[in-house]
Amino acid sequence: MKHIKISIIGCSVGIRVRPPMQKPFNKNYGQYLIEKLSEKYSNICFSVNNHAFTRATLKDIIPRIDELISDYPDYIILNIGIPDASNRDIPKWISDYMTFKSHKKISAFFSFFINKIVKPRRSFFVKLRGKKPWVNSSNFDKLYRNVLEYIKKETNANIILIPINTPSDRIEKQLPGTKNNVEKYNKIISKLLDDYQANILDIKDIDGGKFYPDGIHYSTEGHKIISEKIANLIVE
Repeated sequence: MKHIKISIIGCSVGIRVRPPMQKPFNKNYGQYLIEKLSEKYSNICFSVNNHAFTRATLKDIIPRIDELISDYPDYIILNIGIPDASNRDIPKWISDYMTFKSHKKISAFFSFFINKIVKPRRSFFVKLRGKKPWVNSSNFDKLYRNVLEYIKKETNANIILIPINTPSDRIEKQLPGTKNNVEKYNKIISKLLDDYQANILDIKDIDGGKFYPDGIHYSTEGHKIISEKIANLIVE
C-alpha cells in the first residue's frame, strides 16, 4: 500500500484548540486531516507528524529544521507567523528565559514583574517598545525564504502555506499595530508561492469569532475547516 507522509511545521496555531475541549473534540487539524484523507483514499496509508510548538517563530524553526524534516515527508504544511508578527510587550529573550526557566529565581522575578506590572498594561508596554514584533518584516521575508529553500533542497516535498489569522479586536487592543503587521506579513507569504512552487490555503472565508474565538487559535470547527482545505490540496 502506498504511504504518504505529511508534516506540520509551525506555531501553536497548529496544535491548540480554543476553547480547550475534552476527547473526542480536542483534535487539531492534523488529526482531522488523517480522517478525511483516509476516507477519500481508501487505498493509501496517510501519516501526519505535527511538529508545531508553542511560541515558534522562524528564528526558532531554523535551528531545528533538520529535526523537523527528518521524516522526509511528501507534504509539508507551514503554519507560521503570528509569534513573529505580533507587536510585543516584552523582548523575546525575556520570554525565552521564562519559558525555559534557565534560572528559577530569575524566572520567578520575571514572572512576577510581567504578571503584576506588564500584563495589566500590555498596550502601554507595546507602545513603549515602539510597537516592535519579535521578527521584523524584512527578516521574516528572508527567514521564510531560507526555510522554503532548505525544504525544497533536502526533501523536495510539496509545500502548503497557511496564512496568518487576522487577530481579533481584543488582540489588537492588547498588542496595537498587530493587525497591520499581519496584513504585511501575509503579503510576504503570498509573494513566495511562485518562487517555491507552493500552494496556499485561502482562509478569507474563516470568521474569527466562530472559528478562532480567542483571536488566534482555531476552535474545533475551525480545525475541521482547515483540514478540509488542506485535504483538497493533496491530490494523488
